[in-house]
Amino acid sequence: MFVYRLLVAPTWKELTQEEANLATTHDIHFGTIDCSVQGDLCHEHEITGFPMMKLYVDGKFVTTYIGPRTKESIKTFLLEQHAAAANEEKATSGSNNSNDNTNTGNTLVKANPNGQSLDFDGDLLKQAVEQSGRPYFVKFYAPWCPHCQNLAPIWEQMAKELKGQIDVAEVNCDDHKDVCYENGIDRFPVLKLFVDGQVFDYSGDKSLTNMMMFAKKLAGPVIKTVNEAQLKADLDPSGVAFIYLHKDDTDTADALLEGVAKQFIDGLTFYKSADQKLARQYELSLRDLPLAMIVKDGHHFLYPGHQFESPANMEALTKWIQLEKYPVVSQINPINAQEILQGQRVVVLGVFGKNDEASSGQFRKLAEKGTDRDRRSRAKADRAIFAQLDVDTYRDFARNAYSLQKNSAPAIVIVDGKNDQYFNRDSKLNLLDLQQPQVILQTLDDVVGGKITGISTLSLPARLGQQLQHGYHQARSHSYLTMAIITALGVLVYKVVSNRREQASKSTLLPTAHQD
Repeated sequence: MFVYRLLVAPTWKELTQEEANLATTHDIHFGTIDCSVQGDLCHEHEITGFPMMKLYVDGKFVTTYIGPRTKESIKTFLLEQHAAAANEEKATSGSNNSNDNTNTGNTLVKANPNGQSLDFDGDLLKQAVEQSGRPYFVKFYAPWCPHCQNLAPIWEQMAKELKGQIDVAEVNCDDHKDVCYENGIDRFPVLKLFVDGQVFDYSGDKSLTNMMMFAKKLAGPVIKTVNEAQLKADLDPSGVAFIYLHKDDTDTADALLEGVAKQFIDGLTFYKSADQKLARQYELSLRDLPLAMIVKDGHHFLYPGHQFESPANMEALTKWIQLEKYPVVSQINPINAQEILQGQRVVVLGVFGKNDEASSGQFRKLAEKGTDRDRRSRAKADRAIFAQLDVDTYRDFARNAYSLQKNSAPAIVIVDGKNDQYFNRDSKLNLLDLQQPQVILQTLDDVVGGKITGISTLSLPARLGQQLQHGYHQARSHSYLTMAIITALGVLVYKVVSNRREQASKSTLLPTAHQD
């Protein structure tokens, strides 16, 4: 193992002296390269920070050591790598092909070998991202932050669960403000997955199951290669899946498709296949390949294009997936709440109890009718999303966002997140009723057409700010009057914000936790 340095750290000196016997007992040797003298050599070995420790086996680079800079941790790492190399040698020693040279590569290096979340500074984070070749799930936090304190035991448990699978780390933003600034951290905690030169923010709830699911899905292959039998076994009938069918293994769209798949990591499962049986199953001609489709709710929807080789093709495909990625009825949860309820498309939201199967069934029929109608007649940008909110699980959100009590269910609300408003009444000011589906669809048309007035989802201070901004240009020509109005309203806003800070935030809360 070599350390590349400008100055030899005392820890490294002590380690090499105390563990010199490892050369005899385990054939582990230490070396030091002074980059102030051997600059070309350090450049050749891609040394980007100091000190940097790299492991070589049989003259081949294996990995960069990323972990605590203590003698005990480094020694443990070396012994683990030695054991892994010995096991691999035993596994390959019985090979009949004497000319087969085993390529050690990174196969010796286990992700997260100790099931721990490592404390990172800037250098360690950079080395992990740029040198390890492995995904890292990183928490940026502040010790004083209550949400961070609540997350700490869950994060520790997650690191244990991901032992041997995915590396886990954390950055204390009080101690490493520069690192957090460079990574755009503006709140706490923030969770980011670094993989293959890309960074993915985790925006779901901080539950052990969902965080692990996110990390495993992104760290593994984002597109599953399947045959007909494998797809049948894996396909979730209640979910949404993207399937790419192609003719043979010479298809060149893999890299671009992976980039698209990573944009939809929270919602869709991506598959690819060259199995001709699948084409016949979906009544497709082999002449049509390659092709892409979305499978959901027992139906498949074909992407209109057949070109997948360029970034421009992928951009068009991404827009189409954005349009088709929702099932007939989406279930609102902490992962998709912001995207759906504060997104660009109008949402018809059914609010029911978890055991109200009758209302759920009626709402699904409404959604099927509305979705089919939208697909045939409405402009793409105006197509609505139909979603369902469990009022038993998210009663606080239903009350704060839409003034719905638990006994208000079943209820229908049309949400226009783009314009921060919702609608619970039709043009005749009657409450929307699930028993009148045609009235609901007509109200949806009125909302999209801007024919009726909704209820703001913004708090009072936010509404005042919005009105000030909206009226600014109209009042510019009356500068003195404008200044007086703005001053008066500014005082009012300040008082309201000061007295109602807690209430001001409630209406914009998204469902991030269950109420039992």
